[in-house]
Amino acid sequence: PIGVNTTDFWNLAAYSSSNLYLTVLTEAGLIAGAAFLLIILKNIFVFQKEDLRKELYLPFLVLATLSFLLPFTTGVLVVLFVFLALLTPKNEYYSISLQKYAKIFLIATGLCAVIVGFYSLGKIYASDLFLRRSLYFANNNKFPEALSQARLALDLNPDSEQNYIYSSAIALSFAQSLISDKNATDSAREQAQTYYKQAINLAQRATELNPQNSDAWGQLAQSYQPFLSGQESRQNAGQLIIDALSKQIVLTPVSPLTKLNLGFLMLSLDDIDNARMLFSQAVNLKPDLNSAHYGLSQTYLAVKNYQSA
Repeated sequence: PIGVNTTDFWNLAAYSSSNLYLTVLTEAGLIAGAAFLLIILKNIFVFQKEDLRKELYLPFLVLATLSFLLPFTTGVLVVLFVFLALLTPKNEYYSISLQKYAKIFLIATGLCAVIVGFYSLGKIYASDLFLRRSLYFANNNKFPEALSQARLALDLNPDSEQNYIYSSAIALSFAQSLISDKNATDSAREQAQTYYKQAINLAQRATELNPQNSDAWGQLAQSYQPFLSGQESRQNAGQLIIDALSKQIVLTPVSPLTKLNLGFLMLSLDDIDNARMLFSQAVNLKPDLNSAHYGLSQTYLAVKNYQSA
């Protein structure tokens, strides 16, 4: 909501719910959320104590509780629905009796779920540790070590767009540090170009994994920024940045920063009218954003409208 722009959290973005129930509610709507919660509550409170179902009730109750406390994962959802199916009243079962195998099935299913769950969570946790280490090294300008740790994070969790976004940012920072060195050699400049391209590839991968992640499009736009300085690549890079920032604006329509970034790009490309429109929108979304007022004044100065500036 636009009201967030008046709070201290105006520059934060959330991409997932904190638990399974909120995920269903936000992704499928109020009716689906209420129906899903009703199914869970029905199996918890309207429970007929039968031998087979008694053995399943406690683990189902634990799983349902954890689903309310932990972020959504596909594995948790699958196991939860398996328990829901097993907890169905007997008169809804097919006439195939597997009761004598229930304990074996339950133990085997539980062990498999625990092993797979711990293995998956362990990889994700280890990936997060390597990513944090990479950010620590990057903050201390130790970019080779940062990239090495980022690669380990990607190897452990290649399906996380956040890993690609941060890895892209690190590669971009490394390239910029090499270029900014006054004593940079030709070899260092060639190496910087390699990291610039790597930053673009990583950001593109993030947008492929989750096209709804606005940060991925923002990082992709930043990765193209260095190519604006080249005479031959300026026009092409400018269009690529416009495309990326436009998609980011669609995903975050109430964010003033996305409009601000695109506004400054349009200003640098001498597209004054579009720049003024974007800066005006940013001012309307967040009236106390000084950089938006500054950008708007620059558009008036560009056409020598000093009074409005």
